Amino acid sequence: MQGPCGPGTSIGRVRGRGCVVSASVERSARLLVRHDTASVLRAASGRAVVPADAKPACSGVGIAPECVSGVLCTTPAECASASDEGIPYVYARPATNAADMQVASGAVALLTSAGGTTSHAAVLARSWEKPSVVGAGFVLRGGGLELRGGGELRPGEWLTVCATTGTVWRGRLERYRDPDAHALVQALSDAAEVLRELPGPVVYANADTPAEVTRCVNLGAEGVGVARSEHMFFGERELPLLRTALWPAQPDERGPALDSLGECLVAKCHALMSGCAGKKLAVRLLDPPAHEFAPPERLEGLREHNPMMGVRGSRLGVLHPDLYRTQAQAVVRAHLELPPSRRSRLAVLLPFVTTGAETRELRRALDLPEAAGVSVGAMIETPEAVFRAAEISREVDYLSVGTNDLVQFCLAMSRDDVASSLLPAYLAGGMLEDDPMAHLDRSEGAMGLIGVLSRLVEGKPWGVCGEHAADPSSLAAVLRHRPAFVSVSASGVVPTRIELGRHRARIVLHGLE
Repeated sequence: MQGPCGPGTSIGRVRGRGCVVSASVERSARLLVRHDTASVLRAASGRAVVPADAKPACSGVGIAPECVSGVLCTTPAECASASDEGIPYVYARPATNAADMQVASGAVALLTSAGGTTSHAAVLARSWEKPSVVGAGFVLRGGGLELRGGGELRPGEWLTVCATTGTVWRGRLERYRDPDAHALVQALSDAAEVLRELPGPVVYANADTPAEVTRCVNLGAEGVGVARSEHMFFGERELPLLRTALWPAQPDERGPALDSLGECLVAKCHALMSGCAGKKLAVRLLDPPAHEFAPPERLEGLREHNPMMGVRGSRLGVLHPDLYRTQAQAVVRAHLELPPSRRSRLAVLLPFVTTGAETRELRRALDLPEAAGVSVGAMIETPEAVFRAAEISREVDYLSVGTNDLVQFCLAMSRDDVASSLLPAYLAGGMLEDDPMAHLDRSEGAMGLIGVLSRLVEGKPWGVCGEHAADPSSLAAVLRHRPAFVSVSASGVVPTRIELGRHRARIVLHGLE
């Protein structure tokens, strides 16, 4: 690609005194370094116009800063009723999981009692650019929300969710958005694009549906780093087939259920691939704990005490290799059925791997045709996997570090539980300087492990996928280890592009001054 100093420009050459850059590159670089990304984005986010004497109903951690209003719903039936009447709704739960995705996707906002910056609901909210508040500390009882400071919110009551400030207000409040700050965000995004050809990691998106893929590409993502395939299994036809495949009433039901499930997945993969022609598309195989797909009557018998550390991700593939094979081959079949001009640069991503031997066995079980030209990646999400990164990397084409899980395992703190119950006390007491769930650079363990991984797999492409890549201080810390890519949710694409632009701008200006 043509760099600002001519073909083949490297960061080293940009630093050199003799390098001449164009006026537009220098102008863009100076604009980028003049403005702090987080401050500009915060100023540009919509927020509630609050009456002087009003008090918030509840508060927590704001996700995907913006402001929306809707009626409170706490059950799928209430959500369906509101949707049928064309009324926007806020979906409230103690916490969300994969089974909530279909109902949650139609909400204008999510509201959860537990959770923090990297909880399941927060990940969904960022992917869908859905302003939400998590960790609000209410109790769901009798269909309503008992609030931490007293009082109650009832289903059908209008709420305004201001994710910019992390507050929830009764009623329908007006929204204010600073037009000058919004224009500055666009100017910084354009400036970052001018510097995009300089060396640095590629920005991918975490996107799960055709609409999300299209949206993220339009925002400037260069492909999809993680397409979480869970949503493919929750359709009216797919979920019963998956349940039969996992828990057949008779042994001979399993094979036909997998065959039918594979056919369903091919159609869903075609749709997902439609917005990624010529771009990277990494489809992550099934990751959530199996009990999230269980029929209600079997749920209690299958639920694990600590499912995020139990049978999930590639461990499910070890126990049910035919399920992983069915899914992977459906992905590849959908890819090959497209004309070459519409194909993506496809990858199949193995989640939550632990050892090289496990990774080798899983890749063998997928039985992917070499002629398909599909790469295979592995997600590194535990300290054990980091220290085994060299052996794991020998079995795959690239590695993707899942920072959300890596941080929680380093801290031994659940990303769904401690944000509202424990971390506030640690922050108030000065025992932590900042929230390590939100800022990767505040976890010595996670940053140390990323440094170890970068040394162990030198020469093998690796990157990070997780909410931290959209956080400026976290991204700056990761960039020191030279990742090949970063992958972020939809709401993080523009912030990440701007912050990478600022990183490149400092290099350009260092060579000029």
